[in-house]
Amino acid sequence: MPRRGPGTKQSAVVVRPAISPYLADPHDGFARFNGLCSSFQKDKPPTRLMNDFCRTISAPDRPRKLVVLAFRGFSKSTTVARYVAWRLYLNQQYKAAVASKTLPFAKKWTKMVLDLIYRMDLLKHLRPGQVEVDGKPEKQRESVVAFDVAGSSVGVHPSVSAFGLGGQTTGSRGIDLIGDDIETPENTRTASGRDMLYEQATEFSNLGIIGEDVSEMYVGTPHHDESVYPKLVKEGFTLVIYPLVYPNAKEMEIIGQYLAPILKADLERDPSLVGKPTDSERISMKFIEEKQRKRRNYMRQYQCLFRLPDVYKRPLRLSDLMVMSHEAAYGTERALWSNESSCIIPELPSVGYHGDRWYRPIETSEKQRPFEDCVMAL
Repeated sequence: MPRRGPGTKQSAVVVRPAISPYLADPHDGFARFNGLCSSFQKDKPPTRLMNDFCRTISAPDRPRKLVVLAFRGFSKSTTVARYVAWRLYLNQQYKAAVASKTLPFAKKWTKMVLDLIYRMDLLKHLRPGQVEVDGKPEKQRESVVAFDVAGSSVGVHPSVSAFGLGGQTTGSRGIDLIGDDIETPENTRTASGRDMLYEQATEFSNLGIIGEDVSEMYVGTPHHDESVYPKLVKEGFTLVIYPLVYPNAKEMEIIGQYLAPILKADLERDPSLVGKPTDSERISMKFIEEKQRKRRNYMRQYQCLFRLPDVYKRPLRLSDLMVMSHEAAYGTERALWSNESSCIIPELPSVGYHGDRWYRPIETSEKQRPFEDCVMAL
């Protein structure tokens, strides 16, 4: 291993190309860089909403403590990995420490950054090589746990380091501290697990390089009513939320003040957008309806509700039932549940909570068979 200590001041000598003003633009530079990466990796072009996410995390006046919640499938991790590559492109002295739910996930994250550096010609000047330390050539670090980029100062802190939250953090310090999807169903299952996650997240703040203008950013999706993310807001973090669909009135009571400004402006301009996809360029109503069938999962992981409305906390609702006519001893062999508006039975009065409704099956089979058991009869 190269010797790196506080007294070592040598740097790798690297000829780097001039920085493109197109990519260095403080407002759109990263969004453009992300578009180049998408094209290079043959991904679909970034959408309007994804470009806004890029601007949120890369703005020069970005809050020093930021939490961004976005629905599953938003490409949060990929985009933030590209953000780190972009920062290294602009400044080879940039340092990032990245925490994820576990070390293997953190390694996958840093591997995305390394892949860009090794494969994109635009970033080839960042590829780790040899440096001169005390007059001797030594290789730079280039593992998925910690790596240096060419042209970076030789020292104890790698250009990018990765670790699992709560794991070994020796040498993992940065100017940017990034928490990627730190909350999971496993680490939020118990009260003690949630308390430990919060302690680990607050401890993360201690990994900033002393004397530098350190920023902290978490990107993720809530997994519990006692999510760590709103707790971080009480610690001074700014929260921005990108839900799957434009939220309704009840959802706005919970996340309205944190809704991404671009989405707030959309709703102010056109209130009829409620219930429609926020990213209509790549999300269909069919996809949304499929996800809505698992309500609690949908509310947390797609609408990013870190606190569920009371109506969704009840173990059983009228809409969990299917109402249909049949003979006393026979019934349909197959009935498919749905909460689509066409299945509501308006003539039956709702005796449940506000917003609860009776529903008929969206589809039944013609084949009839005798009932085998009776669970309850009224």
